[in-house]
Amino acid sequence: MKRIDKTIFTDSKYEKHIGYWEQFKTVCPDSYLFLQKKSIVADKSAFKLQNFKISNPGVASIKKLAGESHTGIFTILLSAIGILIHKYTGEESMIIDTPLFELKNQEEVFTERVPLLLNIKSEDILKTYLQVCQNSIRGHYQFQNFPLEYFNATGNTSCTTNVLIQFSEIHKAISDLSVYDLIINIERIMTGLN
Repeated sequence: MKRIDKTIFTDSKYEKHIGYWEQFKTVCPDSYLFLQKKSIVADKSAFKLQNFKISNPGVASIKKLAGESHTGIFTILLSAIGILIHKYTGEESMIIDTPLFELKNQEEVFTERVPLLLNIKSEDILKTYLQVCQNSIRGHYQFQNFPLEYFNATGNTSCTTNVLIQFSEIHKAISDLSVYDLIINIERIMTGLN
């Protein structure tokens, strides 16, 4: 990972990135509190890795919604995780880390993660919530690889979480997983999704 040189972020090519992420500066700190309070593992040196196996009928349902699109599959599974977190914590705003999308010819990497901000309300219908998740993923990944730690220099808290979701088909590997209490790892296998 490249060391952050704060002076480069005054360059005009990062203007849109700064503007995009600045809108979430006041959202981030409160959104993470529920995950930190309800930490699954007390010892931060350990983390819980969850692997899920989805049966063939489940895979067929996902394929019907997403086709063969890896990002479509990721959107559906991330939405499901968001629904579960909302159901068991009551929180309507949440942030879940994901790795950067695997891109060819990516010259400089300033960060390894993209925080996804999800908002869900109990009265939302599934189709509406899937659209919210899709828009969130699209926007956040459009401005991925912006070091949110940069905001610390201005006295603002950067977005942090203890939950990571990653999909082997589209994401780069993250080097340090020890900061997470819960890691949801999705792997695509021959008979479906794991």
